[in-house]
Amino acid sequence: MFRQEADLWFTLNHSNVIKLYGACYEGRQPFFVCERATSMTLTKYLDPKEGRSREKWFRLLQAAHGLQHLHDNNIVHGDLKGDNILICDGGAMKIADFGLSLFATRPPGEETQTVTGRAPWGKVNAGAIKYAVTKERKMPSRPPTFETHEWDLVEHMCCYDPQQRIGIGAVIKILEDIGIRDLIENSSYRTCA
Repeated sequence: MFRQEADLWFTLNHSNVIKLYGACYEGRQPFFVCERATSMTLTKYLDPKEGRSREKWFRLLQAAHGLQHLHDNNIVHGDLKGDNILICDGGAMKIADFGLSLFATRPPGEETQTVTGRAPWGKVNAGAIKYAVTKERKMPSRPPTFETHEWDLVEHMCCYDPQQRIGIGAVIKILEDIGIRDLIENSSYRTCA
């Protein structure tokens, strides 16, 4: 499994995917040597307390470009969440953790919603959440800060039927549109009358 993951990761070369430089065993312990990233995850970076809410769509767009590269190479990440997207030197968001939790910053079950910084299911047990999502096909409720078009995107991305799920190319286009709209609405720039 370790060798398969290393071989796969070595093939990925994209500005929004953590670069792997090497992989080895030290005794029985597998190690990956990869690009330096801060301890800052996308989830933490976009925490409302950090005051970076205006950057959220741009940062999510960077992550989407990394995901598109994976999909273009027929790779399914399988555990994509804000805590598996790291900020690197220069400020780029990069997808990480291709099977091993090398960069884990939270204990299992403490996932947060990337954009809002709050747990999407409150204080519900992680096992109960997984059951609700996979067996009962439930989603968390819409955060009050989400506009209708923003939540529509989330719902289309989380569609249970893969044939009905929105593709990453369309997600990128929508994120670009949302980012531009957000920039215009929150900008001090005004057109002349």
